[in-house]
Amino acid sequence: YTKIDGDINGQGLIGLAADGRTANRFQYHEISTWHEYQSDTFVATTARTGRLEHRIVTGIEAGLSTADSMIGVGAASTLDIFNPQYSNQPEPVARPTRYDVNRLGVYAVDQVRFGERVIVVPAVRWSRLEIENRVATTGEQRSSENVVSPSVGLVVMPRDWLSLYTTFAQGFEPPTPGQYLEDGQA
Repeated sequence: YTKIDGDINGQGLIGLAADGRTANRFQYHEISTWHEYQSDTFVATTARTGRLEHRIVTGIEAGLSTADSMIGVGAASTLDIFNPQYSNQPEPVARPTRYDVNRLGVYAVDQVRFGERVIVVPAVRWSRLEIENRVATTGEQRSSENVVSPSVGLVVMPRDWLSLYTTFAQGFEPPTPGQYLEDGQA
């Protein structure tokens, strides 16, 4: 479990004007409370099929992220970068963003040993992501996505003291709740 209380207030550079000295800027203010619950439960075992030795891991990963935020983004005054004159800026209008992100993953990995020098590691993961936008302008919105992510690795050990490893993997990482806008878009 993780809890984060945040208050971020800053100004950022959009770019320089054509004169090469005037900085166009924006202001960002966010007050947030995030809660993160995460669990990973797995079982590992070994088995033999003929001359092949297997190390098998299967598991379930689950998580819930919630974010309650007030986020405001607005224009900030321009700034002469050669003669900066800073002034207080009015706070941008803050709007609520509230999201729940549920994650579920089921995975299996098999480390297959071919003799003393070669190991092949096939794996697959199924992930489900559910997002609930609790403050959407058009009312509560829900979305979900299912993804299958395969991978395969190869370990070659030409010497007792040397291992060469290569892998191919497709991944899926769900965004955190704060990465969503009020309309539910990432």
